[in-house]
Amino acid sequence: MLEAITYQAMLEDISRNNILEDTIGILITRPELEVGKDILSSLNYYHHASSKNVNFYLPGYGAYWHGTYPDGRVVTKINGVDWSFSDSMFVQFVGELQAHSSWRYSGESELLMLEYKNGVLRFEKVMRFYLENMLRDNLIHSTSSFFQQLLTACGQDKSPGGLSDRLAQAGAIQVTKNALMDRLPNEIKGLLLRGKYLCVQDFSPKNTQVSSSEGR
Repeated sequence: MLEAITYQAMLEDISRNNILEDTIGILITRPELEVGKDILSSLNYYHHASSKNVNFYLPGYGAYWHGTYPDGRVVTKINGVDWSFSDSMFVQFVGELQAHSSWRYSGESELLMLEYKNGVLRFEKVMRFYLENMLRDNLIHSTSSFFQQLLTACGQDKSPGGLSDRLAQAGAIQVTKNALMDRLPNEIKGLLLRGKYLCVQDFSPKNTQVSSSEGR
């Protein structure tokens, strides 16, 4: 888990890694949301567990800047170092991400998995998880179990299509068996689940250039 106090700071950090092709995760959540509480309680673990498989960036969160922003508050620690969260910087990051793509924030916790290729952060095939919906409807047992399965899948194949297949094979996403879902045809059930919980979508910016580590 990596800090992302601004959108540009995230792009600069990605560029410093000198990786030509990768999948980048952007975990959009706030401390008061259910997913945010779960993530923060184990953030130190996720930081170490994800370091070799995939980079997850946390908008509005960061270390060594407590007191820099008037609304900043310490929410957790990583390696004994205070990590703070700023609502204003979170809102700024979301606004910048929306300005560089056609994605629009739902207001709840989301995980975006994006392709990074040849120095460019691409929005053509974004894997979008609606995490709060997944928890509410028991599609996943917990945020912790889901991320553990996701980290395992990322170690094998980080492409959006590959991740989706491996998560399904691992049973990370399990549909709650209720009367309504049991009565629906599989084709309709699949469409409903993709729209509510998970989708791979083109969020390419309209009438703008694709965002890159150089800010293009």
